[in-house]
Amino acid sequence: MADSKRQSVSGKGAGSKTGLQQGSPDVEALNKAVGARIRITTHSTPSTTTIEGTIFTATTTPPLLAIKEDDKSSTPAPPNPSSANTSSSTNSTPNYRIISIANIASYHITPGGDTDVLNLVKELETGEWNVDKDAMKKREAVAVRKVREMEERRGKGVSGEAQELFDHIVRTLPSRWNDKQIIVNESVIVEPPYGVANCKAPAAKEVALTQVKKVVEGFWAKRKGGAGAGAGAGAGNKAAGNGRVTPSPAVPNMRKGG
Repeated sequence: MADSKRQSVSGKGAGSKTGLQQGSPDVEALNKAVGARIRITTHSTPSTTTIEGTIFTATTTPPLLAIKEDDKSSTPAPPNPSSANTSSSTNSTPNYRIISIANIASYHITPGGDTDVLNLVKELETGEWNVDKDAMKKREAVAVRKVREMEERRGKGVSGEAQELFDHIVRTLPSRWNDKQIIVNESVIVEPPYGVANCKAPAAKEVALTQVKKVVEGFWAKRKGGAGAGAGAGAGNKAAGNGRVTPSPAVPNMRKGG
């Protein structure tokens, strides 16, 4: 069908039947007449319907004809709109109509070409779209970046709990995976089994380390329903010398221990 359309763009209806024709039209003939005007009479009950417009395209499966319908609010277009004054309808929005070819009782094709339809068909075939390519590239770059970020946030070979902990931390602190380690703020490392005792950082990053430990302990406390920070986190607290103030059903408070 694309080849037929290209012929119509260059030949403006060459090879198509003109004049009044009875019965359903041939799809190939319609595509050769893209841009030409057509008057269609349909099989309808209780009376027939007459439709006028410009041929846009036709398909075999299913057998359908698309036309640019005449603007009924303006005066009828002349046989060749491209060579006449059509200022009365230039400001109206074109209406495209789909018609079942099997429902066509007779049709009449007038030679000529609608410049707007021919140009649109050419754009569809050649890809000469009036689009902002820079904007499209930017949107594509944003989409690619988001996909990469999602992939980077997915741990490889880690447990579901470890991934949940990472997702919990990254909501408030910039984090990334390094194999099975969680790197937070590019300064604190959280290693398996991801308890408080498994949070490590250089001595100069003590403030960041304390912040990450609170986030990790809060995660385990919430996961265990406030009953504790989990075996790993609890053991980590003792090993790290961190004591707890009387725990509450919410996230436990922490204080520095000696």
